[in-house]
Amino acid sequence: MTALLLRFALRQRFITILLALSLIGLGIWAFLQLKIEAYPDISDTQAVVVTLFPGRAAEEVEQQVTVPIERALNSVPNVIARRSRTIFGLSVVELTFSFGTNDYFARQVVLEKLRDADLPDGVTPTLGPLSTPIGELYRYVLEGPLDSRKIRELNDWVVTPRFLQASGVADVVPFGGLIKQYQIEVDPLALSKYNLSIGQIASAVSANNQNAGGALLDNEQQSMVIRGVGLVHSLDDINNIVVSEAKGVPVFVRDIGSVRFGAAPRTGIFGIGNRNDAVEGIVLMRRGENPSDVLDGVHQAVEDLNHDSRMLGVKIRPIYDRTELVNMTFHTVQHTLLEGLTIVLFVLILFLGSLQAALLTAIVIPLSLLFAFVCMNFSGIPANLLSLGALDFGIIVDGTLVMVEHIVHHLAEHRKHHPGGSVMDVIRDAALEVERPIFFSLLIIISAYIPLFTLERVERRLFTPMAFTICYALLGSLLLALTLVPVLATYLFRNGVKAWENPMLGWMQRLYEATLAVTLRRPVLTVGIAALVVAGAFGLGSQLGSEFLPQLDEGVIWVRANLPPGISLGKSAEVAARIRHIIEQSPEVKLVSSQTGRNDSGTDPYGPNRNEIFVALKPYDTWEKGKRKADLVEELAKRLRNDIPGAALSFTQPIIDNVTEAVTGSAADLAVIFSGPDLIQLRSLAAQTLKMIRQVPGAADSALEQESDQSQLRIRVNRQQVARYGINVKDVQEVIEMAIGGRTVSTVFEGERRFDVTVRYIPSARTDTTAIANILVPTREGGRVPLSQLAEIQTVDGASIIARRENQRQITVRTNIRGRDQGSFVNDAQARFNREIRLPRGYKVSWGGQFENLDRARKRLSIILPITIVIIYALLFFTFGNPVYAGLVLMNVPFSLVGGIVFLYLRGINLSVSAAVGFISLFGVAVMSGVLVVSEINRRRLEEPGAPLLQSVIEGARNQMRPVLMMILVALLGMVPAARATSIGSDVQRPLATVLVGGLLSTLLLTLLALPGMYYLAARARRS
Repeated sequence: MTALLLRFALRQRFITILLALSLIGLGIWAFLQLKIEAYPDISDTQAVVVTLFPGRAAEEVEQQVTVPIERALNSVPNVIARRSRTIFGLSVVELTFSFGTNDYFARQVVLEKLRDADLPDGVTPTLGPLSTPIGELYRYVLEGPLDSRKIRELNDWVVTPRFLQASGVADVVPFGGLIKQYQIEVDPLALSKYNLSIGQIASAVSANNQNAGGALLDNEQQSMVIRGVGLVHSLDDINNIVVSEAKGVPVFVRDIGSVRFGAAPRTGIFGIGNRNDAVEGIVLMRRGENPSDVLDGVHQAVEDLNHDSRMLGVKIRPIYDRTELVNMTFHTVQHTLLEGLTIVLFVLILFLGSLQAALLTAIVIPLSLLFAFVCMNFSGIPANLLSLGALDFGIIVDGTLVMVEHIVHHLAEHRKHHPGGSVMDVIRDAALEVERPIFFSLLIIISAYIPLFTLERVERRLFTPMAFTICYALLGSLLLALTLVPVLATYLFRNGVKAWENPMLGWMQRLYEATLAVTLRRPVLTVGIAALVVAGAFGLGSQLGSEFLPQLDEGVIWVRANLPPGISLGKSAEVAARIRHIIEQSPEVKLVSSQTGRNDSGTDPYGPNRNEIFVALKPYDTWEKGKRKADLVEELAKRLRNDIPGAALSFTQPIIDNVTEAVTGSAADLAVIFSGPDLIQLRSLAAQTLKMIRQVPGAADSALEQESDQSQLRIRVNRQQVARYGINVKDVQEVIEMAIGGRTVSTVFEGERRFDVTVRYIPSARTDTTAIANILVPTREGGRVPLSQLAEIQTVDGASIIARRENQRQITVRTNIRGRDQGSFVNDAQARFNREIRLPRGYKVSWGGQFENLDRARKRLSIILPITIVIIYALLFFTFGNPVYAGLVLMNVPFSLVGGIVFLYLRGINLSVSAAVGFISLFGVAVMSGVLVVSEINRRRLEEPGAPLLQSVIEGARNQMRPVLMMILVALLGMVPAARATSIGSDVQRPLATVLVGGLLSTLLLTLLALPGMYYLAARARRS
C-alpha cells in the first residue's frame, strides 16, 4: 500500500505539491483555532452540590442535609468518588465521574436525583458553577474612594454582570466586603410593651411589601395594565409599616425597634497589602473553553468597567492574570522548540553534506507540525506545555532522514556509474527500497505510545494529549516522507546532488569498522559486557526515587494557614494581616493577598480559622543570584512558624493545589485517610498517625485536614417545660433563630438591585449567654417566659467540620514531602503505620493525595508496558518474518534504558510519570535503529550468499553507521534544549528530555557495538 502511495505521488507531482500547499493553509487555520493554555486541565468531570442551611451546627447540617443528599445521589451513574464537607450552615457534596462523562449529562442527572432528597423546609440545594479547579483565570481587587459595603455593591451589581457577559465565563466569585441589608433591630422591651412577638414583626413586613396585578382594564377602546403597588423603597417605608394597633392607635415598626442600613453576617474577609477589608473577585472559566479567548473577553470587560460612570471612581486592579503564566509557558516551549530546530538543521547539514538535502529533510518538521495542528483541532486537543513541549523534531524527521540519505547516496552512486540515466527513476527506486522499513519503523515508534493511551484520570489528561500530538506529527512525517519528499527531490536534485563529504564521518566509519573487527572476534565477551552494563543500569535504577510529577512551577506561591478552630473571623483576619506583612518583607515578593474564611456562595467549605495567602513573585531574573523558589519557601516557612505559633502552614501553588484537592480530596503530597462511624475514634487514629508521620524523614507541613472540635452554645429545649406553658418547640426555635441569628423576611428593590430585609434583636439583647437566657418567649395566653426556663443553655464542644467519603465519616492526616521522593517516603510511612497503628473493627485507611496518582499510574504501566513490548515484537516479526531477528532488534529496548537511568541518577531527578513517558518515547527510536542495522546485514547476506558471515556483519553494520548515527544524534540533540531548560513551564519537560538524551546516547553506543555481536552469535548458532 505504501509503495502504491509513493508511486502515485511521483506520477502526480503537481497534485502532491498542491496537497502540501493546502496542508500549509489548513494547518495555519487550525493553529489559530486551537485552545491555548499553560497546563492541561487534568481534573475529572465533577458535580458539586452546595446547600446553605444558615445558623445550623455542622452536626445538624450533616444529619438533615448532607446525608439525605448523599443517599439521593447514590444511584447516579458513572460516579467514581463521592465526598462531602459540612461546616456551620453549609453542606458541599462532590461527585466525581469517570473519564469521558459529559458535564451536562452529569449535572442533569444530579439535578433529577436531588428531587428525591428529603430536606428541611426552605433548604434548596444548588449546583456549583460549571468550572474546573484550574478555571480560576483572573483575580482582581476593587480600589476606590468608597467603603467596602458600597464597593461590594458595585461588584455584585455592576462588575459581575459585565464579566458574565464575556464568552466562556462560568461565574464570578466575590470575596470580602459587606453585603448591604435593610435591618430591623427589634427591642424586646418594646415587644413586651405592645404584647407582640418577633414573628409578628416578620409577618407584618412581608405582608406590607408586595405588589399586585389586576390583569387588564378594557374600556372597548384601549386596555390598561392594572398594578397594585405596595413595595417598600426606603427606610422610611419600612419604619411606617403597621404591625398592630393598641386601642385604635397603630403600632409601627419604628415603635418597636430601629431600621437602618447594615450588612449581612460575614463569612469571609479579604485583605491585600495594607488594606484589611477589601473586595476581591475571582473569574471562573467554563469547562472546555479556550483560556486565551476567555481572557481576551475578561480584559475587554475590565477596560469597559474602568471607564464606566457607574463605577463612581472605583477601578479594577488585577491580582492574578493567567495570561502571564500562559505567555511564560509558551515562551519556554517556543524557545526550546526553536533551539531544537536550529540544532537539528545544523546536524543535518553536517551529516548530509548538502544544504539542499538538509532543507529537504527539515521542511518536514513544520509541515508535520501543521498536520498535527489540523488533527489536534479536529480531535479537540489544546496546545499547551505538554502537548507541544515534548515534541522531538529529531524523532519526527527520522523517517525522512533515512529517505533523503538513501536518495542522496543512490544519486551519488548513479552519477559515478551511470551519468546519463534518469534521475526520476533513481529517486523512485531508492525510495521504494526504504519505504517498507520507514513505514514499519514509524509504525513501531507510534506503537510505543500505546501505554499513554491507556492511562487513567490525572495522568491520562496530562500525557494522552501529548501522545496524540506526537503520533499525529509522526503520521504526518510518514505521509510526507513517502510522498512530498521524493517529489521535491525530483526538482531539487534534477541535476544531481553535490554533497560535501564530511571527513570526520569517513574517519569515524573507518574507526568503527576497525572496532567491529576487534569486538566480533570476541563476540561472547562483547555481548557479556553489554549485558553487565544493562544489569548495572537496572541496579542503579533501583536507587532512583519516585514521584508522580515534578513540581509544576506556576511562578506564584499559595500558602494555607489554619488557625485554632473557634477563632473569630475578625481575629483570624488580624493574623492574616500579620502574615501578609511578614511575607512582604522578602524582596522577591511583588504582592500578597489573603482570604480569611469562605466566600458567600459556599463553594469553599472552610471556617473562619482558614486563611489562604496568595503570593505573587517578581520575575526570577530580578532575584538575588543563585536563589531559588524553594529557598524562598523555606525562608518564609521559618519566619512564619517563628512569628505565628499555633498556625498549621502549607506551601503550594494555586493550580496544583485546587486540582489535587478536587481529584484526590486532599491538596497534600500524601494523605492518610481514615473512614469510620465515630468522629472521636477517627480523631484518635488520626492523632496517632500524625505523630508517626512527623517522625518520617522528609515530612513537611504535616497536619490534620479536619480541625478539632470548637465551642458551641447549645440550647436544648426541655419538652416538659414547654408543655407546661403550652408552647411548641417550634415557637421556641423560631425565637432563637430570629432573635439571635436573624432571618430574612422580605426584599427591597432599588432599580435593578435587590437587598434583603432582616429582622433581629438589638445587639444588647443577644451579646452573651446571660442576655440570651433572658430572652422572653410568648405563650398562647399572652404571657412571656424566659428562655432559660424552657431550655438548658450550656457551652459544649462540637464538630467544626465533618468530612465524608463514600457515605462514611472520614478524617485525613496530610503531609507534604520535601527533600525526599514520594515513593520511598510512602514506603517508610506505611511500614511504620503497620507497626504502630491498629485499626478497630469497622474502620479502614486509604493512602491518597499525589501518591494516589503515582500508585495508580505505576500499576497501570506495569500491566500495559509488557503488552506493548509484545505488540512491538509482533510488528518486528511481521517485518523480518523471523523470531530471532525480531528478538535481536527488541534487545535495543534495554540498551535504551541504560542511558536514561544513568542521566536521571546523575542529575538527581526522580523517576516520575514524566520520566516514564521519556522511556516510552525511547522504545520506538531504539527499535528503529535496530531495524536499520539488522535489515542491512540481512540484505548483504542475501546479495552475497557466499560471503563469510563475519564480513557480512561488519559491512552491513558499517554501511548503517552513518544513518543510525544521524538518526539518533538528530533526535538526541533536538531534546538537549528541553533537558537543560529551567524557566517556568520546563518542569515536566526536563525529566522526559533527560531520559531521551541519555537513552539515545546509550542506544547509539550499544546498538553499534553490541547488536552486531549479538547478530553474529545468533547467526553462527543458527548455521551450526
